[in-house]
Amino acid sequence: MGVITGEFAYPSLDEIKISFEKLAAKNWLIDATAVAVELDNPVLSNIIMIGALAGTSLMPIDRRAFEKEITKSMPADKRQINLTAFDAGIKML
Repeated sequence: MGVITGEFAYPSLDEIKISFEKLAAKNWLIDATAVAVELDNPVLSNIIMIGALAGTSLMPIDRRAFEKEITKSMPADKRQINLTAFDAGIKML
C-alpha cells in the first residue's frame, strides 16, 4: 500500500536479490508470469512455480506425481497445458 501511495519506493531487482541472499542459503528468482504469458495463459504462473519447486528437489514432488494428481482432479482438456507449464518451471532452474 505504501508503494501505491508514494510513501515508499518499490525495491529494485538487485535489492531484492541481496535481501534474499541474506535471508536464505539457496534462492531462485524466476519470472513465472512471463513464461505463463508465453503459454498464452497468465494463470499458469502458479503451476510454473510448482514445477520450479519440484526442480529443486526440496519437495517430494516430481512430474509423475504431479501428472497423477492432475489426472484425478482436472478435466482432460486442461491437463496438457498444465503439464507443459510444470515442465517449463523445471527448466527455469
